[in-house]
Amino acid sequence: MGIDSLLAAQLCDTMNTQLGFSISPTVFWFSQSIHELNHYLLFEKQKMHSSFFSKNTSDAIAIVALDCVFPGAPDYDSFWKNLVAGKDAITEIPLSRWNNADYYDPYPLAPGKTNSNHGGFIALPTDFPSEHFGIKPRIADAMDPTQKIVLMATQRLLKNNSCTKTGFYIGAGFPDFMIQSVKNSPLEKTNPYSGVGMSDFSLSARAAYHFDLDGPAMVVKTACSSALTAVHLAMRALQAGDCDS
Repeated sequence: MGIDSLLAAQLCDTMNTQLGFSISPTVFWFSQSIHELNHYLLFEKQKMHSSFFSKNTSDAIAIVALDCVFPGAPDYDSFWKNLVAGKDAITEIPLSRWNNADYYDPYPLAPGKTNSNHGGFIALPTDFPSEHFGIKPRIADAMDPTQKIVLMATQRLLKNNSCTKTGFYIGAGFPDFMIQSVKNSPLEKTNPYSGVGMSDFSLSARAAYHFDLDGPAMVVKTACSSALTAVHLAMRALQAGDCDS
């Protein structure tokens, strides 16, 4: 078409802005006339629109059920009521967790100390129905409370929702239970169930096994972005057909 590379690049910039999709400068060398160029642009625009509507129809993802455990809210209904009421769930550190008088110091840089007396604390599952989940009491005693919370929350979540090929993706945080167990439990109290009970991988494995979920099951640990990364991977798995829900 008698266009040099500099002019082709300039035309591309202008046309990309006007058309709303990208074309390569090489199109000017493949097109022998304005008619051919116009035909190519119409074809690319139609292809882009078809891809857009097809993707939005076939890859639509929706949240159809939810459950949660937050400070002052053992389930979704309680959490919603707290939000509506504007309830502050931050409390003083309970003695059932630790005696903060041993660690408190108003100076924020004091080594081995904290300058806070408050925090958000969820209720530990003291009434965990281990037999209901096919877990013997001696095994449940060695379980991280987080594993129990995940099982109970998953049960509530699936109560009124049927499962097909379901994936289980969960973001994990700091392994506090493992650290405290290794630090404080006498070696003679360690048993064959301790490792599985303290391990992060059990968060997804126990739930996937008990609820017979046929899709991928994995634990994601990427620090502060763990939960968001897990959601992203779950979405990709749905789009790829690795799971149906």
